[in-house]
Amino acid sequence: MEIKSYWKQWDSLEFRNGILCRKYENIPGDEVTWQIVLPKALKKVVMEQLHNNITSGHLGIKKTLARVTNRFYWYGLRSDVEHWCKTCDICASKKAPQRKTKAPMKQYNVGAPLERVAIDIMGPLPQTKKANKYIMVIGDYFTKWTQAIAIKKIDAITVTRKLIDHFISVVGVPLQIHSDQGSCFESESFSTDV
Repeated sequence: MEIKSYWKQWDSLEFRNGILCRKYENIPGDEVTWQIVLPKALKKVVMEQLHNNITSGHLGIKKTLARVTNRFYWYGLRSDVEHWCKTCDICASKKAPQRKTKAPMKQYNVGAPLERVAIDIMGPLPQTKKANKYIMVIGDYFTKWTQAIAIKKIDAITVTRKLIDHFISVVGVPLQIHSDQGSCFESESFSTDV
């Protein structure tokens, strides 16, 4: 793969003062710079100097990449620089841990059937003979009763109609409906009809 990469860039490669260099334009038509095509053995040294060195300041991926590409080139340069910066212990110690903000988990205590019902949509799935591609899943928190209803599309009108026809008219009206706040559950027609 590495040889293929250099072969494709053959016209951009040139020996300058006995050193293999690559013609580089950051933006086409921009000023041409000559990057030194670096041997594998020197990649680590260059990244240490341009990222870890006291004068380098442990810059982020973009700035380190810009500093490296300004002077050097090698096959896989971008992924090597990204990996180097991501695995730098000093950079990691200065960054706050990245946490995804999640809603706290809650346990709902329900005391009767239909007090709280969960609803969600699965799909798209392979289309059935009746042109259904989705499954609306409804579950009662108290009884753990689960019902699956095949539906053709996930718009508010279809979901509302199927919920009323196949669940509410059969077992009754739930006090609360818990959903993932999908667009079909947040629509005005769903909230007024159900």
